[in-house]
Amino acid sequence: MLGPEYESAIEIFSRLRHRLAADGWSFERRKQLFDSLLDSDFLGLLRTCDGEAIDRLLREHTGEPISVESLGGGS
Repeated sequence: MLGPEYESAIEIFSRLRHRLAADGWSFERRKQLFDSLLDSDFLGLLRTCDGEAIDRLLREHTGEPISVESLGGGS
């Protein structure tokens, strides 16, 4: 059984994928980003609902001013 953090991760990744594709990120670059996010504490942060840390992680991994809110979702 998967926890609710996986549903949140899928939603965030979907929105992030669309945003980065529109910004010209290649498939390979996006794949590397998602792999690195999954290797980080991303799911743990979602599990604890630490929105600030999630946003910080997104900014660190993308190098862009991205937050969950800017992607159109809540944290």
